[in-house]
Amino acid sequence: HSLVLLAQRIARQEGHDDLVRDLGTVAAYCRELTSAEYNERPVAPLRLKDWDIEQIHQVTHDPQGTLGIPHLTIDEFEPEVQHWLNMARTNSREIEITAMEAFPDPEHPYGASICHAFNRLSSVFYFLQLRMKAQGSP
Repeated sequence: HSLVLLAQRIARQEGHDDLVRDLGTVAAYCRELTSAEYNERPVAPLRLKDWDIEQIHQVTHDPQGTLGIPHLTIDEFEPEVQHWLNMARTNSREIEITAMEAFPDPEHPYGASICHAFNRLSSVFYFLQLRMKAQGSP
């Protein structure tokens, strides 16, 4: 959640209005993940403006076919927010691994939902990176 808020602040400074909006949605989703775990219930679905989670997942597996750009490799020339999105993506993957260790039973009443949600959350961060690149950020 904290990385999302930091990325949102930097996106605002850099003038990425769509990204600012979507990161607000992702921040709320991070709170949803915490609430679901605390309240021992499945996670609600995530949806960004005009994109559902399965569409986002598809883009991250085929950016060339969906956005017209190859898989992303960032370097020191990218805007700062790209690096913060990448940090958030890798952090969510680490949390996903921890969640899978905490909830190894795929039949767990809410654990599988949490594990899947963290998997898709990392896809959301990569999607935001790809979309930003497709929109012409350096």
